[in-house]
Amino acid sequence: VEQRRGVIRAWRALDSRTEPLKQLAAGGFHCCCVTRAGELYTLGHARGYDGANGTLLGRPHVAVGGGGGHGISPPVKVGALGTPVAEVAVSTYATLAITLDGRAHTWGDSDGHALGYAAGAADAPTWLDSLRGARVAH
Repeated sequence: VEQRRGVIRAWRALDSRTEPLKQLAAGGFHCCCVTRAGELYTLGHARGYDGANGTLLGRPHVAVGGGGGHGISPPVKVGALGTPVAEVAVSTYATLAITLDGRAHTWGDSDGHALGYAAGAADAPTWLDSLRGARVAH
């Protein structure tokens, strides 16, 4: 949903009549939507207003401004996971997705190793090394 001058409208990319949603999760600057088919869509501000060191939307080189200004990105499918998403959780500057095969992926601001690994830029979903070999329940 996009709000522009007090008017709320649905984005066609997330039309629940053609793409039923299973889960919505909202952070301080971005939102994630999981469809019943396990596709993950992200929308919102790519780096937050404080300038996260990794994109919050899970896709590098996000073109901002396409959602009506203010650096807001409309919903776009995150394709880097390769496996359907079972569940997603977000915070102000980070995202965690658990895929149907039990792998945990994180991306966003990696300050203080908040994503579970030491990384410079965390622009795309990264499989948590610390959980390799473990199946995460969802």
